[in-house]
Amino acid sequence: MRCLRLVLLAPLATAWVVTRPTRRPTNLAAKKKSRKLERLQELKEVSGAELDATEQWAANLESRLDAAMDDGDRDEKASKVLELCKEENRDFDAIDAAVKDLAALPAYPDIGFRARGDWRLVWAKSDEGVGFIGTGLHRVPLANLEDQFLSLEADGSCALTEVIRVIGPFPNVKNLLTGTSTVGPSTLRLTYTKVIDGTGAELTSSQARSVKLRLAALSKSLLVVAAASIDADDWLVFEREDDFADALERLRVPPNTPEDEEEDSGGFKMPKMPWDKKE
Repeated sequence: MRCLRLVLLAPLATAWVVTRPTRRPTNLAAKKKSRKLERLQELKEVSGAELDATEQWAANLESRLDAAMDDGDRDEKASKVLELCKEENRDFDAIDAAVKDLAALPAYPDIGFRARGDWRLVWAKSDEGVGFIGTGLHRVPLANLEDQFLSLEADGSCALTEVIRVIGPFPNVKNLLTGTSTVGPSTLRLTYTKVIDGTGAELTSSQARSVKLRLAALSKSLLVVAAASIDADDWLVFEREDDFADALERLRVPPNTPEDEEEDSGGFKMPKMPWDKKE
């Protein structure tokens, strides 16, 4: 019986040796092509695009994803700028160097999309820059600039909101400049078509204007522009504001509501300020 078992097992062992699979040569070109097709399909699924998406579209979307992967370095440099701007004794040379270090990174391919949102001014290198982008009404007697916000919307509209603190028993004053914006790789143009001051008066003669800024740097949390007509490095540093409505409420000024929603704002009416013309 033992001999019979050995006889039966011998052919099976031989058969396994004979039919053992052999490793086929690797076709690198085919593997690369397969990975490329998988990558393209992944990009299509992420964006919800049609199946006939062009290679140019795929390249553009892939560059966006690559830019997002570089946000770690960008965020680190942006944090450095904010840290320097928020110091009590600011070092202008250090801020210049930090902004230029951030600006040296490649610009976002979809910079217009990335710039959307609400931004809060955290530091300005000069008062001229603040007046260049806003109304300059914070320079009148008994007034100081409390806050300034820049809002860039998806439809191309924009708003510059100034909150001015008045010395004495007076409420904060809000000036609102609205219009359209154009965002380019290195340029931000704001075209103000309507300006309403804190008393509700519309300013058109000099305030309704076009403002061209140099877009120096942009990250998820930071927007740096310069008043190009004043000084090449006249930085205005904005930090992203995630709750704009709450920020205005804390500053005790009314929200930015459209004209047809004014009745819902509680009937707020700004009192006369010291600099208003007497009737």
